[in-house]
Amino acid sequence: MLLSTREEVRPAEIVFKVMFKPVTWAFPTLMSIPVSTVARAMLNKTLMPATDKFEILENKAVHLAAAN
Repeated sequence: MLLSTREEVRPAEIVFKVMFKPVTWAFPTLMSIPVSTVARAMLNKTLMPATDKFEILENKAVHLAAAN
């Protein structure tokens, strides 16, 4: 789940966020990620020398890439 603040109201998204808040709090890299973390990971991966044409990262790997 991509975590962000929106101007428009999406009722199902609000319900989903509320229901899974304990899970995202207990396991932050399991199934949610803030937009800012994705952006940092993308920037960090872009600045690193590439070994392949493209790379698919799992949620935890995106969190790690954003930390570097």
